[in-house]
Amino acid sequence: LAPQLLNGVTRERRRPWHWAMTDTKEDETESEGSGDTNDDTSFAHRHLLPGKNGDNRQVRRHGESRFSLWAKCLPLTKNHAFAEDCELALRAGLACAIFAFPFMVNPDVCPLCAKINTKLGIAQNGIMYFIFSFWKTLGGTMNLNKQMALGLCIWAVHGVLTSVLIPFKVESPGLAVASVIVWIDGSMFIFLVLWLNFSTNVAMWVVNCFVWSWMDDLTPNGTNVAASYVLSSLVCGLLGGVLAMLANLLPYPMLAIWKAKDTAAHLVSMLTGSWHELGSYYAATGGKMSELSILARDLREVQAKVEDLNALLEDSWWETRFGPRWRCTQHLLPRFSQCVRELYDRLIALHHACLREHEAAMACMKLSPAMLKKSSMISETTKPHTRKAIEETGELMNAVTKSVINGSFGKEEVATIEASIENVRKAMLTLTKEFIAAKQAVGLKSICEETLDDHMINYELCAFSRIAIEYAEDILADQRGEKALPDPDIGKNFMGIFDKSVLFDPEHLKWVFRNLILIVIGQIIGYIGYGTIIAKYSVYISNIMSVMLNQKGPGSAILKNMARIQGLIMGTVLGELANQLFGGCGNEIPMYSCLAVCETVAIFLVMHSQEYANMYMGYMIAMFGEFGMVVPCTTSTSDPAAMYARVSCTITALILIVVFNMVIPAERSASKAGICIVAAWANMLASFQKVFDPKVTTLLLDRAHVADQTATAVTYGVEAGKDPRFWRTPWKNAAFTKAVSCAFTIRFTLTILEQTAIGHVGSEGPKTAFFASMIKLPSFQVFWDLMQSRMCLLCDQGVYIFEYEEADTNQEILDRHFALEEDLPHWDDARVHFIASVNSLIESQNTVAVTSLEDDASSQACMVLTATDMTMRELSKVEDAFLQA
Repeated sequence: LAPQLLNGVTRERRRPWHWAMTDTKEDETESEGSGDTNDDTSFAHRHLLPGKNGDNRQVRRHGESRFSLWAKCLPLTKNHAFAEDCELALRAGLACAIFAFPFMVNPDVCPLCAKINTKLGIAQNGIMYFIFSFWKTLGGTMNLNKQMALGLCIWAVHGVLTSVLIPFKVESPGLAVASVIVWIDGSMFIFLVLWLNFSTNVAMWVVNCFVWSWMDDLTPNGTNVAASYVLSSLVCGLLGGVLAMLANLLPYPMLAIWKAKDTAAHLVSMLTGSWHELGSYYAATGGKMSELSILARDLREVQAKVEDLNALLEDSWWETRFGPRWRCTQHLLPRFSQCVRELYDRLIALHHACLREHEAAMACMKLSPAMLKKSSMISETTKPHTRKAIEETGELMNAVTKSVINGSFGKEEVATIEASIENVRKAMLTLTKEFIAAKQAVGLKSICEETLDDHMINYELCAFSRIAIEYAEDILADQRGEKALPDPDIGKNFMGIFDKSVLFDPEHLKWVFRNLILIVIGQIIGYIGYGTIIAKYSVYISNIMSVMLNQKGPGSAILKNMARIQGLIMGTVLGELANQLFGGCGNEIPMYSCLAVCETVAIFLVMHSQEYANMYMGYMIAMFGEFGMVVPCTTSTSDPAAMYARVSCTITALILIVVFNMVIPAERSASKAGICIVAAWANMLASFQKVFDPKVTTLLLDRAHVADQTATAVTYGVEAGKDPRFWRTPWKNAAFTKAVSCAFTIRFTLTILEQTAIGHVGSEGPKTAFFASMIKLPSFQVFWDLMQSRMCLLCDQGVYIFEYEEADTNQEILDRHFALEEDLPHWDDARVHFIASVNSLIESQNTVAVTSLEDDASSQACMVLTATDMTMRELSKVEDAFLQA
């Protein structure tokens, strides 16, 4: 049964992921065929579009992803990530054991292997390089290998240059001229590597290798092994990198481009289904709150998958160089990702509108029964056209995305997409005409509170259709050569090494000098030595410090260091214990088993950990465990003295790091999180001011920095609660969580306001004539001043809570709160006056036929009212959390 199961699983897993969706027989090597399929059944109807009853959730949830071999052999389908990480760890453990096999057998069996290992240390160093270059996909592994190779090359070039420019050797200890020159050269080189904007992995590899050759140059009458050490590192790095790529490829490939395709298919499935669910909820006579809760879950999953897709596309660049269709897919998927983000923003806004409607119904708001009846009549009239627009737009999204995923645009596919574009245009035009006609039929020519949601849902559906059309037209224009979509700018990425905004950033300079001083002091201590604890001319201390360069980023430094100590001690003890039990010749099989198990467990910690500390512990167990287990077959392989030296040097290095972190403190996670969330709120306030300022006629839309700041705040906020607070006030986690949550929501409403203001999706544009006239109304300025005062107050209070971290209540801020509370009752009156003024403005304008509700003046005014109302609701939540904090 086992071979049959294995053959069946691997055969299914080797098929490209989309075969399971389309039942096509296209060649996965991409070298054969043009991408035409033999599928007689519509891809969209069978897999992506909602069912006729709107009940598509079970199809989408259960058909989400292929499971790995490990998941198929075991009943682990409840957690795909766990199953995949188990498989990756098992691959890594087996790869280490197989790689070490020829170097651990009796030297008489393979004399050449023993000789090479003695000269270059391939066994231990090759596995070490493998550990730090192995990742979840082939593309991710190749990225890490690129960083490792760049680091080794920089170090090798420096070694060649110094051997030419500094040909003399240090002949005696002390501060002789040659010794001083070597010290200055090494310090300057490390400073340059840390100062330039290399990734921390590149800097780590350069410094980690350099400290060994640097100490050899400082050793009087040294062995002059720099050249051989360079060769050994390059060979071991090459072998470790190749081994990591083989572990990703065998027994079947784990490719980032396949995962990116899979993620894209699931995203378009969830998006079209979510739009259908929202439309169905809105058209129903009585929607249920549970449906909105399920929709909120799906939207969170969409957000997570969009982030995964962007990371996978970055990793897949290396994989797609070998196939034209893969390259086409990798080139076009960023445009799909942009489309998904725009649709996601619209969905979030619609979700909040439905929540608002539901809460209003539950609270029995005093709305006019006559107006509610008219709203219901409008909804009933437009229901079939709403459903038709959603279905046609979903089919267009599916048709385009299918071709993007397959990397093929044949004549038949292009014709299908073009026909679908026309169908969507017709559905959008029909929806617009029927909605306006339905309003006129019930005698509504203006806007009112009861019909805000009717305008918003249909306005957003028109936006959904337009965004899908623009996505399809951009893809077709790129394939025809009319307008190429942008590719990553490699030259710009390279010049980022010299980015002045990073090089002269105070925090970056602080990090550079702190690590430079630490590494130099570590070299000095190792150069001098201390009895039997630290051998003279030992490089272990500075080597450990160079490995810890990668702790730049989120997470508590103390927790990371403690995790490193745990991992080092556990790995060292496990290695020595296995050596004592199974060392020597004749026990190779038990030793291989111990090595495979140790590396499997350690790599699983690395892959599956949700916290940085556990990840670092996994790396340490893997590295120091293999140091004790991967030893040549001799009569005695145990070396307690070496184990004692490693532990002593590591603890010494960690003590120095803790002391210097206190003397030259790094920016704390709490401080970084607070600064980022306050900056996000301040940027949103500035964007609102530009949207509603009559003097600003053109908007430049740049919300990426707000999204980045909010995401960074979330990352650091998770770690902020783990940092020791010492004399500081407790971390205000509840207020911070609420501020982040509301920042996400307000960013979505801001997106809608900006797009309403300029009338299209784009990065820049002038405000529409109606929008410019609307924000000049005196009633609107009263309306806007109340919201602006509230946002300014919350920004100031956020600075006080998160940046200053003050414990005492700020009486000035409280007084401002009390004064604002007295003005807030005027909010409803201001809305009433604004609605009346807008209705007068609409009636004074000439009636113009529109092809989309996005161009309709009433719908634009309703979008402004709904977005500002949602913003005020979110501000109220943040205000309550801040006052409690």
